Amino acid sequence: MVRCKSLSKATWYFCSFELTWGISFAGSDSTASTMQSFFYLVLNNPAVYSNLKEEVDRAQKAGELSEIVTYAEALKLDYFQACLKEAMRVRPAVGLGIYRNVPPEGVEIDGKFYPGGTQVAVNGWVLHRDKTIFGDDVEVFRPERWFERDAKLMGSHLYQVRQSQKKEKGIHSNLLDSLVVAVIFALGVILPSLR
Repeated sequence: MVRCKSLSKATWYFCSFELTWGISFAGSDSTASTMQSFFYLVLNNPAVYSNLKEEVDRAQKAGELSEIVTYAEALKLDYFQACLKEAMRVRPAVGLGIYRNVPPEGVEIDGKFYPGGTQVAVNGWVLHRDKTIFGDDVEVFRPERWFERDAKLMGSHLYQVRQSQKKEKGIHSNLLDSLVVAVIFALGVILPSLR
């Protein structure tokens, strides 16, 4: 709120809303939204569902999964991780701008110079459809892109939660951590019952 004090009344109200929203709901609604998107996209794509089921079955048969899959075990399921990242890319749960501070030396963005300390924002829905990063088929849910393209580059452009938000507002839960735990619980409980 300190950074909002010098703003106009309308901007201050928006800033207050954003802060209140971040403190009150960070992680809960975005995790639920991402879980819903994950299951909708996977279950409505038979090829993806089949590949995911095959990976889980293979890992279970190899003794790599506990009865209730752990977070560490889920991180080793490469196709599952690709499905999760792709769901967050196609349907980002965070609709508000994700703010970043320009570094002290300033930066040029799209031909315009911004001095250090300036806050700039990006919207995940727009960023996640950058064809130069994610490929020409950005509108398609296709987890395989995470194996075909530069996954590290794509991951660096996957915006879900503001890192500064966690530090500034004391939010220590990470969307990806809580989502993985929730989804792997569902994989351990729901998917086996669908076989």
